[in-house]
Amino acid sequence: MERVCLTKQNFKMLLLTNPGERVMLPLYGVGMRQYLFENFTSSTFARIEAKIIEQVETYMPNVVITEIIFNQTSMDSNVLEIKIAYSIPILEVSDLLHFTI
Repeated sequence: MERVCLTKQNFKMLLLTNPGERVMLPLYGVGMRQYLFENFTSSTFARIEAKIIEQVETYMPNVVITEIIFNQTSMDSNVLEIKIAYSIPILEVSDLLHFTI
């Protein structure tokens, strides 16, 4: 269970870290905060999804993303809810990471 929590925390850090922010790994990170003031369109969602998949494949090869769901709240057009379903095959565990930017 500890390894699952550690993997989930590492996944969150990968998503929230801006590229160039981590010492010795200048390409590490999705930088979700940089999308905060974007116009959320299908092309924006595609760019975010591609970046998440690329970063996970590079820095967390033990994680397999099964689904990424984007949900823009109708009350505030500047808020984006993201749900990422993933699995860790070596541990035979599936989980959901849910956050809002």
